[in-house]
Amino acid sequence: MHFQNKGCLGALTAALVAALLSSHAMAEKRYDRGASDTEIKIGQTWALSGPVASEAYETQVQAAYFERLNEKGGINGRKIRFITLDDGYSPPRTMEQTRKLVEEDGVLFIALPFGSPTNAATQRYLNAAKVPQILVTSGGSRFVDAKTWPWTTAALPAYQREGAIYGRYVAQMAADPASSLHAPKVGILYQNDDFGRDFVKGVKAGMGAKAASLIVKEVSYEPTDPTLDSQLISLKASGANVFMNFTTGRATSLSIRRAYEIGWRPLQILDSPWASIEAVLKPVGLEKSTGIITASYFKEPSDPAYSNEPSMVQFVEFMKKYVPDVNPRSRNAAIAYFDASLLARIIEQSGDDLTRANIIKQATSLSKVASPFLLPGITVNVGDSDRDPIKQFQIVRFDGTKWVPQGALLSN
Repeated sequence: MHFQNKGCLGALTAALVAALLSSHAMAEKRYDRGASDTEIKIGQTWALSGPVASEAYETQVQAAYFERLNEKGGINGRKIRFITLDDGYSPPRTMEQTRKLVEEDGVLFIALPFGSPTNAATQRYLNAAKVPQILVTSGGSRFVDAKTWPWTTAALPAYQREGAIYGRYVAQMAADPASSLHAPKVGILYQNDDFGRDFVKGVKAGMGAKAASLIVKEVSYEPTDPTLDSQLISLKASGANVFMNFTTGRATSLSIRRAYEIGWRPLQILDSPWASIEAVLKPVGLEKSTGIITASYFKEPSDPAYSNEPSMVQFVEFMKKYVPDVNPRSRNAAIAYFDASLLARIIEQSGDDLTRANIIKQATSLSKVASPFLLPGITVNVGDSDRDPIKQFQIVRFDGTKWVPQGALLSN
């Protein structure tokens, strides 16, 4: 009888241990809607049509990145289901499509969505629902405002920070008697939304008290404007010898081309998101683009200085295999690839805790993330209270074939 009791006790103990181990194993895996043992559903809106549809190839690169990952088994054993819906760069449409992704498609979170005005339209909804809105393809100030929007992070450097770099650059020229442009008069063209206004705010902050005397004209445009003739003629007539061009998509090409056609030859400063040699400057015409200044943080795949680096060679091979219809030397395609790699890193860091709370925690736990695609000395840093991913820039000048560095790295 005593022996039987020992046997029963041993069996009971073993059963309890097995149950505890099973319970512990189950507890290690935590899921919110959109995640399971086999799949993670991620949603994205993008302008596949409309005034900035020329950049739609970027989402193709991102989708291909995860296609390749899935071929290798996914991330932590789970396949990535990457769902992209077209919003036509229309904020009401973005809201409609985002609701569909969250409420009907049941995505775990929103990642790499495109545009400042479009993502501004969905930010309140997503933050109220505590659905992560991470790596927004924008540098708008509201997307790096952790206090107001704790469930949002940005993929691009803050536009105000970049604008301040330009403002300080021009102010320093004004203060330098030896400068080739010691009496700058600044004319600004900006998109009439958060994108353009953030750049203008940054420029004025960088100039400080000199802004009122340095800036002689500011004109805006709407993304749907068929031409920019009146704006450019007005800027030229102001006597501006510095043209700060804060435009997107079709408007960037129009403005560079039209300024050249009307015989206006100012020092032109172009926002970095649209300063792509392959996608913008070459199609416009190299002679029309020569001399443009921008702030760079990313290596240009078409630059001979980088094109033979192992990372660039691998990227070009990836493009030829997975996205053969897209120019493999496109900088914006390379940025899309890099942003997709950041997203993959966040998912990998999340492990088996695939809750929305942990996704945003990991998205704000990126410290000194290096990449062979970033210029030397530049890393990605995103914390809970500091959401601006890139804090250093290199001023570069287009010499007709490539970007030429001007001085040391700058921050603001």
